[in-house]
Amino acid sequence: MYWKPNQTTAKLPERIRNFFSNEARTLIDDLQSNNLEVILIPTPDPKHSTHKIRQVVNKNPGWYCELFQKHYPNFRRDRSIKALVRITKNQDPPFIHTQKEAVPYKYHYDTLYRYLIFERLTEGYFYGSYFIQPEQEVCSFFWQHKNEEQLSLIY
Repeated sequence: MYWKPNQTTAKLPERIRNFFSNEARTLIDDLQSNNLEVILIPTPDPKHSTHKIRQVVNKNPGWYCELFQKHYPNFRRDRSIKALVRITKNQDPPFIHTQKEAVPYKYHYDTLYRYLIFERLTEGYFYGSYFIQPEQEVCSFFWQHKNEEQLSLIY
């Protein structure tokens, strides 16, 4: 069995799907508890009586900032959360190219987040100053199937 992030997680075994679902829940929690918040404060060197500067009080998660920068200006938080919720419920549709509608594709966010989750589960990631190790069961699953695919290409 060969799986790519543009495919639904429904094609994965239940145990591996659960890892994806749990990681999507972690990403949702991270997004909901870390929202960009900026306030105005008096400037240290005022040019006039109402002179203020912006100060960041709370930042978006680093992984979200990276996705936002890669896909700016067309990256939306609400669509991110909807895609992550679909992944948590194992109801994430595959990526679809369409010719009939204004947008030439559907479920792009689901694909982006499946890819991010795949990377986090197989390569690990930093959460603050802590490194979260790759999930060995997921790594073993994908490594085993990668080797099977390579063997089938040889024969």
